[in-house]
Amino acid sequence: MAFGGAVVDHREVPTVETAYGPLRIITPTHIIMDRLAAFTHWKDKQSWDQALMVAERQDIDWSSLEQWAVEEGVDMARVRRLRGAADRTRR
Repeated sequence: MAFGGAVVDHREVPTVETAYGPLRIITPTHIIMDRLAAFTHWKDKQSWDQALMVAERQDIDWSSLEQWAVEEGVDMARVRRLRGAADRTRR
């Protein structure tokens, strides 16, 4: 599984048991990585909006996200903007 150029080992992705077998579920942090990668690569506004919605509603591993953003060359101002929006929403 990859988010931008970062490959995540499948063993690090949570699994939910279903009647049909295990189902891997990406974390909210992974979702934001995916949406920021799409926004950065394609300038897709919907991807930014989706990242923002997840950041405002879910617990995010901000240190992992920031490390990923640096490695991927994602504008850190965008990550700070997401975090600020999430912080304002949770007050």
